[in-house]
Amino acid sequence: MPDGIDRPGLQPAAITEAQAIADAGTVTDACGTVDVTAVADAPATNTAGCKWTQTWTVTATDACGNDATCQVTYTWTVDVDDPEFAACPTASIDLDCNPAAITEAQAIADAGTVTDACGTVDVTAVADAPATNTAGCKWTQTWTVTATDACGNDATCQVTYTWTVDVDDPEFAACPTASIDLDCNPVLPSPRLRLSPMPVR
Repeated sequence: MPDGIDRPGLQPAAITEAQAIADAGTVTDACGTVDVTAVADAPATNTAGCKWTQTWTVTATDACGNDATCQVTYTWTVDVDDPEFAACPTASIDLDCNPAAITEAQAIADAGTVTDACGTVDVTAVADAPATNTAGCKWTQTWTVTATDACGNDATCQVTYTWTVDVDDPEFAACPTASIDLDCNPVLPSPRLRLSPMPVR
């Protein structure tokens, strides 16, 4: 009996007799041709979660009534639901000053956990466009994170970043270069007196 024929990532059309016969492979007979038929042993069965299976018995009968059987077992996934982002950020993420270049891994992490009813998902991220200077030193960039399950269902999460690019020190426009003369007897702040602790007798 062949191993279960998996149809990963697909919700197949109803299995047909012709398909089962083809999957059983070539039949030979020492004395001539054979008649080949196939029937499902039972309706398709849900084994667990989104997983289904069905076994077909293929029978080859020669002109003298001799026969042989081959059981072909199919497994597949029924999944029509998109993955879900549990906490896709709704507000932009501030990266503060002069951050390193945003990476795919960073965008995926910031999109948060992805769940899928039928298994694992493949998660990728791409920048929608180059970073944009919005005003002055302010910049922004949006990344689209896409989660795709084995059946091709997908969901997206957009992660927007803002940050400041500033590598210049502040400048004093008119810092005095000469000392400032306060003239005679100016009132100055009293210096703070530091009191010594009293000696212990």
